[in-house]
Amino acid sequence: MPLETFFTPSEEARLFLFSCIMGAALGVVYDVFRAARLFRRTAGARRSETLIVAAEDVLFFAIYAVAMLCFVIKAGRGQFRFYFMAGNLLGFILYLATVGTAMVRLFGLLSTVFLAIARLFRRIFSPIRQILKAVFVKVHIYLKKDLKNPPDLLYNNSTQTNLQATARRRAKSRKRRECTWQQKQEKLP
Repeated sequence: MPLETFFTPSEEARLFLFSCIMGAALGVVYDVFRAARLFRRTAGARRSETLIVAAEDVLFFAIYAVAMLCFVIKAGRGQFRFYFMAGNLLGFILYLATVGTAMVRLFGLLSTVFLAIARLFRRIFSPIRQILKAVFVKVHIYLKKDLKNPPDLLYNNSTQTNLQATARRRAKSRKRRECTWQQKQEKLP
């Protein structure tokens, strides 16, 4: 049986519907990029983020190209049809006009809530941060001073010198013990 190179009208309608669904799915992907853009703008990012926006746009169109290629290969039997793009565009526009507007409002609300929470945490932890900063500065100054003027330490001390010092300490403690023992003996009747 030879390979069919045409689509029946029912297959074309089914492919158009699938391409509309794919367009709506790409609308979800685009909303992710819009949400990121909205979060950055709400957080006080500069408007001169054109490089980031351009990178996001290029990434979105790369995702769209890969999705379209996979759709054409899998569903369209490797044949590109104009109504695939028309269905993508229609699904994308329908998504943005219906669910997309609600998602933008939701993302706007979430970004203001997250920003308010971040400001609250900043306000709460600001005094703690200042106290910790002052403590660490003092510790740093103290350690820096000690490192500049190290105490008199004797490094690489020979074993003989250590043994001599230990012997002197033991002799002193032995004398002390003998003195106290003799004093106790004299006090006995």
